[in-house]
Amino acid sequence: MISVTYPVYWWFDLSTDARTSAAALMSLPGMFLDVFLVLFAGTVFPSMATEAVIHFGAVLLFGYAIVLLTGFVPLRR
Repeated sequence: MISVTYPVYWWFDLSTDARTSAAALMSLPGMFLDVFLVLFAGTVFPSMATEAVIHFGAVLLFGYAIVLLTGFVPLRR
């Protein structure tokens, strides 16, 4: 996730303050849609075991947390 978000910041030449807004705008739509993805995981991923949905949701949340943290932590060049 870090290898995706920082190039987006550099591509749009965002300031440090604008990165926080950009991180939220990149992660919030996916977070809302993933609520439904986890709720209906049996329909969307029929071969996924029910126990694996918990781990899948945790990985999704971890990815979004990394995206949000990149908005607050500048990468040193």
